[in-house]
Amino acid sequence: MGNYIRASIMDIRLSKSINPVKQTSLIKPLGMREISAIDLQSLYSEDQLTEYEFIILEYIGMTNVLKGGSSLMSFQGLKRLLSIHQAKLTKALNRLTQKDLLDKEKTGYKLSDKGALLFSKLYKKFNFVDNRVPETLYSHVAVGKIDGFYSDDVEMRRIIGDGLVGRWFGHYRFTAKVELQGRLEINWISTDGKTSISLLIGPKNDVTISYSATSYYDVENELEILINRISAAVEELIDLPIEISMLRIYENNKIMEL
Repeated sequence: MGNYIRASIMDIRLSKSINPVKQTSLIKPLGMREISAIDLQSLYSEDQLTEYEFIILEYIGMTNVLKGGSSLMSFQGLKRLLSIHQAKLTKALNRLTQKDLLDKEKTGYKLSDKGALLFSKLYKKFNFVDNRVPETLYSHVAVGKIDGFYSDDVEMRRIIGDGLVGRWFGHYRFTAKVELQGRLEINWISTDGKTSISLLIGPKNDVTISYSATSYYDVENELEILINRISAAVEELIDLPIEISMLRIYENNKIMEL
């Protein structure tokens, strides 16, 4: 991977189109206050959902809404993001799978067509709050391109996805793969749950690596190491180099003047 260079006018224009808030994994699950406002008794009698099943279904559905794509979420990712005890999480996921509300794949879970319909119904019924990311989010973002020609963009994203899903980087654990229109997003979260990493591939050969936290101090560190590790992993999978051309720090979606 080459060293990043001073941003050009085109880079600056590109940076304004980036939405680092949308790329973060720091999406909050429903709190007890929100859950207590929902009639769980009717939820169980009408839709046969227990409290934990509802939390999981709602969280995956809201992640899809916030990111605008279809999310495949790992068991460990759900465990860390939802803070549900492993045994209770396992039981709830098994029940949701048996009810055909979740599709279980080798590396995680995603909403089935039936689950997506039920989430849509519950979303309209309970009017879930869309603002589920931290009120203030700082993101250190690297933008670049895969330097070279790949005959099939879809196949390239599939190879990268298959190769990185489930992979850990240092104390960052894989949480989700999100299929977007013409793009692929892969997310990781730190073991303490305070910072997240996102790799966005596409459209075509564009690359965006976002490192986000609620603390400005946290996003000043580690990005260069993570860029090198993630870029090396991608380069190994597709045998093409990644050139990073721009680094920016954002407060929410606004570029910070440094």
